[in-house]
Amino acid sequence: MRYGFTKLFFVFGLMVLVLGCSDSDSVGPDKTEGNFYVRFKLDGVEKEYKMLSQVVFHYAEDTQTYHAELVGGLTITADANSVVIFLYNDEPYEAGVDHNLKTPVQVGAATMPQVVTVVLDENGESYTAQFLPADWFDFQDDADLKFTLLNDEVAEGTFSARVFSSMPERIERKITDGEFRLSVVDLK
Repeated sequence: MRYGFTKLFFVFGLMVLVLGCSDSDSVGPDKTEGNFYVRFKLDGVEKEYKMLSQVVFHYAEDTQTYHAELVGGLTITADANSVVIFLYNDEPYEAGVDHNLKTPVQVGAATMPQVVTVVLDENGESYTAQFLPADWFDFQDDADLKFTLLNDEVAEGTFSARVFSSMPERIERKITDGEFRLSVVDLK
């Protein structure tokens, strides 16, 4: 769980850096303010995040894997009301391809789920979908994501997840009807 928070704060720090260094004159017609969002229902309650709404793509040479971090939040501080979805893949991302937590991806020496979802609710409580199926524990984590549009400037798609609080409680929350339109940052 500690690794998840570390990575979450790294991504938000990266988003602050990217947002702070962007040139507003180079935004383009599809990148106008308010045009990007992450929307979903958390246990049936609608959420919409527009303050932070980007996806960062990069290729990790050392592990020969493709990574993506989708971020949606109400504030830059990321202490509540935010969602981050981490993707790991053996191939470049394409529209129309399903990605699922239960699909393992070899990332160096570690076997990672293809999709990891972290959501912070309005109280700052963290819920994650991060565990691959295991013989030694009945993990019910689940998450999926599909890009419906993907180009150099915009990523659109759908997602859902079954997320849990930390052990031993493992309180379940459901993310349904997830959709996003995000600005693309490609770290080549």
